[in-house]
Amino acid sequence: FPGVPSPMKHPERLNVVIFRENTEDVYAGIEWPAGSPDARAIIETINATPHEGNKIEDIAATAIGIKPISETGSKRLIRRAIRYALAMGLPSVTLVHKGNIQKYTEGAFRTWGYELAQKEFFEQTIQGTEAAPAPGKVVIKDVITDAMFQELLLRPEEYSVIATTNLNGDYLSDACAAQVGGLRGTRQALKRDDTGRRVGEPVPVEARPFVQVGEEAGSLSDREAHARIAFRTVPVTRTPTARTTAATQATVSATDHCASASVPIPMPWTTAMPQAR
Repeated sequence: FPGVPSPMKHPERLNVVIFRENTEDVYAGIEWPAGSPDARAIIETINATPHEGNKIEDIAATAIGIKPISETGSKRLIRRAIRYALAMGLPSVTLVHKGNIQKYTEGAFRTWGYELAQKEFFEQTIQGTEAAPAPGKVVIKDVITDAMFQELLLRPEEYSVIATTNLNGDYLSDACAAQVGGLRGTRQALKRDDTGRRVGEPVPVEARPFVQVGEEAGSLSDREAHARIAFRTVPVTRTPTARTTAATQATVSATDHCASASVPIPMPWTTAMPQAR
């Protein structure tokens, strides 16, 4: 936003929409504390099952968690990202993953994304990291998660829509927000597929007292700000409480293909950002 301090020399180069899956990954909450009978039982089962990794040695003092990544959840999220890019005339959708290490979870997310584009959007997409943009078509490409952080700093203008898993999306949305002035200037929409309802709210928990949202907030304005929306597919509907503690507000109108609404977004900038280097 004009006048918002940023640690970057050219924050305006970053203009990205992040589609973050919001039902799976390590956020599913399937885990057991170290030393518990359940953790021990799970670890013993894992050690006894053939797999490509190392056996867990310290069974008595190791916590364990499960990372579910499904084809259904992945394709649901990626499909929405591609449809959004096509509707908004954006050049690319980037699948961000850690598939070089987590081959059967995040690697599968990448594979399912390319399969989906090939099957459902064949005439509208071009696949490959080196693919050249073509009029009326969206480039589908992928980037390893850690490399993506560097890409967004060095070449942010090459990315317009990101589709990624839950944990990656959490990291990336905060990192992108930092480049354009901080978390309180970003916004998100939580959307469920079965009803189409969408609720707008701020991304960070710590910023929630500074944002006022309506019960049926609808979509947030698209392509208006930088790194400003993280779409999350959720299985249940939430009704946020309208709250605000700041006097300075900027109103953003919802104008895309979903329900219209107006969402006041306070921006309580109280401290100066570091100088750009």
